[in-house]
Parts: sequence; structure tokens; C-alpha cells
Amino acid sequence: MPKVPDAAKKELTLKANSLVDSFFKPTYVQPPPPATLLINYVVDVFTKWAGQNLYFCAKYQSPGNNETAPPSTFEVKFARLRYIDRNRVGLAFARPSGAWVELFSPVSLEECFQILQEDSHFEL
Repeated sequence: MPKVPDAAKKELTLKANSLVDSFFKPTYVQPPPPATLLINYVVDVFTKWAGQNLYFCAKYQSPGNNETAPPSTFEVKFARLRYIDRNRVGLAFARPSGAWVELFSPVSLEECFQILQEDSHFEL
């Protein structure tokens, strides 16, 4: 696979992090649920690169159930942007099995960000 140019990587990271800050964090990072509800909840959303792919990730807090099982965190990759060129990406979601399904390719970055905000495959 060809390497993502550094300038394109920087530009895509800045735009993706802007979407994280303006949409994903306000929408999905909420105060912890009541202590009586033992459910995992989102505490952070961020991006990270691996090869040609920029991943959108969510960090979850697991509340634990007593002193023998203290709270812990884990990360989940929920969206993958595959770099095609400066103006196009492939957009995939993660199946519960861990397999990636690329539903949208090629799409512009603007289309990609619109899909990330509206398509139920990318809800946390």
C-alpha cells in the first residue's frame, strides 16, 4: 500500500479531530450513569492512524460491580477512513465480529463526515 503523504495525513487528522470535538464528544460523552446501573459508557472519542487508515475510536468506562471488580476502561474502533487520495476516502464500520465493512467508497471527505453524523452504523 502506498504511504499517506504527511501533508494529507495532517490535514485529514485536523478535520477529523474537529468533527470529534464538534459532534462525537458532545453527542456521546455524557456524565456517568447512576451507580445502580452497571453499564459501560463513553468517556472519550478520538482518532488514530494505522497505515492508510484513520480510525475513529471510543473509550468506554466499565463501572465494575464491587471491590473485586473495580472500574476499567477499554477502546473500540467504530469507523475507519481508508485514504484514497487528498479528496477521497473509503468509509467502513466495524461489525460485532471485528470485521470491517466498507459501505462508502470513494466519497469526498465532506460526504464522509456527513455520513458519520447521520448513518446508524456509526452510532456509539
